[in-house]
Amino acid sequence: MKNVVLDYFHHLFDKSPESDCSVIKCVQPCVSTAQNGIILAPFVDEEFKEAVFSMSPDKFIKSPGLDDLNPKFYQHFWSLIGADILCGL
Repeated sequence: MKNVVLDYFHHLFDKSPESDCSVIKCVQPCVSTAQNGIILAPFVDEEFKEAVFSMSPDKFIKSPGLDDLNPKFYQHFWSLIGADILCGL
């Protein structure tokens, strides 16, 4: 039974041209070609930095992120940690 289910979904979502994509044909695209180009554009470090500095410094003071640090910390210490953050992305 397990193999029957696996084969069904493998065939259903197979990317080969000869596969039956009847399900996919029913999905209307929501992203235009221009939007897709923006989404697929290479990551730019300066854009990330601009986003960090555009945040209100205490925006998440009441509900900080997973690291418990708010934008003020990153803005204040950017000269020390910015390169490390960008390398991790």
